[in-house]
Amino acid sequence: MKPLELDGGKSEKPDGEVADELGAKSTDNEVFVKTESITEKKKQEKIRERLETFRDKRKINKKLKSVKKLAAQDDDEDVSSWVNKSRKLQEEKAKALEKAE
Repeated sequence: MKPLELDGGKSEKPDGEVADELGAKSTDNEVFVKTESITEKKKQEKIRERLETFRDKRKINKKLKSVKKLAAQDDDEDVSSWVNKSRKLQEEKAKALEKAE
């Protein structure tokens, strides 16, 4: 009969390496890598998405602030000058229609 192994299927070799049942070797002072949490990854991804949307909103708002509004474009005009401009435009449109006919 084969002698009974008491160390859980691992046999120690003289150079400090340990071989498990499958034959994979590892040292006694092996450093384990911290496993990544899936929930942490999901939280980080959600935060990244929120930051990205806030960044996009800021860009859009910055663009919109640079655009002049309708009321701001004609601030220097008074009502009478606006009426004169609109009448001239109507006359030009009427002349263009007469030429087209």
